[in-house]
Amino acid sequence: MDDPRLIIDATPSERNKATVTARLGGEVLHLDCGDLASAEFRTRFAAAVCNGRGGIAPEHIESELLRLASQLSVGPGKQRSTPNIVRLADVKPTAVQWLWPGRFALGKLSLLVGDPGLGKSFLTLDIAARVSRGAAWPDAPNEPNPAGGVVLISAEDDLADTIRPRLDAAGACIERINALESVNRGHATDAAFCLQRDLPALEQAVEATPGCRLVVIDPITSYLGSTDSHKNAEIRAVLKPLGDFAARHRLAVIVISHLNKSAGTPAMYRTMGSLAFTAAARAVWCVTKDKSDERRRLVLPVKNNLGTDDSGLAYRLETLSADGMPVVAWEAEPVRQSADDALAAERDDEGGGALAEAMDWLRHLLQANGGQLESGKIKAMAKSDGIAERTLRRAKDSLGVEAKPGRFGGPWAWTLPNAEPEPAAETRQSWPTAPELAKPQTLANSGNLGQHWTDAPPERVRYEL
Repeated sequence: MDDPRLIIDATPSERNKATVTARLGGEVLHLDCGDLASAEFRTRFAAAVCNGRGGIAPEHIESELLRLASQLSVGPGKQRSTPNIVRLADVKPTAVQWLWPGRFALGKLSLLVGDPGLGKSFLTLDIAARVSRGAAWPDAPNEPNPAGGVVLISAEDDLADTIRPRLDAAGACIERINALESVNRGHATDAAFCLQRDLPALEQAVEATPGCRLVVIDPITSYLGSTDSHKNAEIRAVLKPLGDFAARHRLAVIVISHLNKSAGTPAMYRTMGSLAFTAAARAVWCVTKDKSDERRRLVLPVKNNLGTDDSGLAYRLETLSADGMPVVAWEAEPVRQSADDALAAERDDEGGGALAEAMDWLRHLLQANGGQLESGKIKAMAKSDGIAERTLRRAKDSLGVEAKPGRFGGPWAWTLPNAEPEPAAETRQSWPTAPELAKPQTLANSGNLGQHWTDAPPERVRYEL
């Protein structure tokens, strides 16, 4: 503003309004209450302040009022936020209610992840079948499991030739299971279900399923609409209402997803897309292969915020019926392996050929150099031969190769275990002999530190420590 002594301040008062005061040198020039976002109010206020006063431009005052409106977040649709406080003394403690005790909670969102082809859909349909008929859980045969309804949302399997036959084979009570196949938004054609806009339709599907205790969404990435699955804020904006929906209806929501390709990272970060998937779920379970048994599948906890049992389970797909439809055959004993270890073992198994080749390459290279070679040279040669640095390090660890610092600050070297390396011929130190030191052309015997070589200079001596 033109006059530095002019100060305008605003204090929020009632809804969408603020009390605005203009002062000049401590004197109140004008005071008014109105909507700062209203151009009419800003023009009126500026005119009142400038009335009969030179050196004050109305447009500068209006600009300042607009800045204050943005700062205070007042105006249409920008009501100032106020806290909603809950006294913890008024909160009645309640115990967690479980669909599957210790594993999948009622009123919560859970996540089941794994690579394609491991039987995740078989697993969720087995869970649905047990819920529908009130069958016991495989690790809790004596725990009651009340029968209830199930809503399935599946984008990858056909209802007639895949889902229904699998449920029949699992012994499901089909009358208690519904599938949400699409939604009608008032148009001539139906639309695919979308979590962004169709949660009310899911609520109606649940209400149309008596005693619903379970909703399965397989896979969740097919129902995100325009949501970017790699952006935390967008994923949270979708999953928060879904979690609230689960709590409101006191049912378990199990969503399915795949693993990303980030081999070598902890299981917590392996869910495809944003970390918000893992963060929003109260339990995350990973399905992976058993390295020692190709047909055995492991269901291992990645996180389980509400349960106290950190064990996993194992199952196989067995053909027990005459029509050849596989069913899930659970093992009674718990699995004590962690998801991190299982995924690491799976990764090592898949990369075994490359690792074996890298071990053979490194062993021969070190043996050809007396059991020891500078690490920098090894890495450069490995890169040239197409061996990834990570695979090279795994080969080093597998062979028990030691990294040792060079003498007198020299470069680090990798050494085969129990090797007593000799310097290679081209790097061996060559010290002058006593007769050589006695020769008149050597500096050591010249008596003149500035003397130049009179004969041909001696062969350069190379020192590489």
